[in-house]
Amino acid sequence: MPDRLERYASDLGIAPEQLIRRFISESMAKVEGSTGPAEPGGSLEDFLVRNCVRKTDR
Repeated sequence: MPDRLERYASDLGIAPEQLIRRFISESMAKVEGSTGPAEPGGSLEDFLVRNCVRKTDR
């Protein structure tokens, strides 16, 4: 799977991390009507925590 992500990201001219963020943002947009818009984060981890996809370890 990582090879496919890297190849797809390369075809788009973006980093794999940016591609993952794009996938997450597009998926979250589908439920945006019930939860509101996604809040940007400084990192992928921060993005997931801010948007209640992942809990913090604290």
